[in-house]
Amino acid sequence: MAVNKNSIVNDHDSAFITCGKATLYAKWTPAVYKVTLNANGGTFGAGIKTIRVNGSYDAPYLIPESAKGASLVSPEGKTFLGWWTTPKAGGRQITDTDGKILPDTIIKTAKSHELYARWG
Repeated sequence: MAVNKNSIVNDHDSAFITCGKATLYAKWTPAVYKVTLNANGGTFGAGIKTIRVNGSYDAPYLIPESAKGASLVSPEGKTFLGWWTTPKAGGRQITDTDGKILPDTIIKTAKSHELYARWG
């Protein structure tokens, strides 16, 4: 959008003529990123090891039912510990052991990224 003394041109090459003072408001559309859920040794059933979901910056993560604790097929003898930002030690925990989003867990990565199932 370009603004000059007498008109405003938006992204669609339309001009708005102003006759005096004008107040402009920005309209923001959140960026959408691909979030890959990596079963990290387990599966989502039928041998599926990853699934992708959409996520918006500064919004809560959305974990589908197929990626919640009871729906995952664990590696032999392991228990689901939740979804994390790293596959092993460290990182940030995103869900509890049932796959429920933890409070104040919002997307703060401004690009497509991966979450990992942790097993113990």
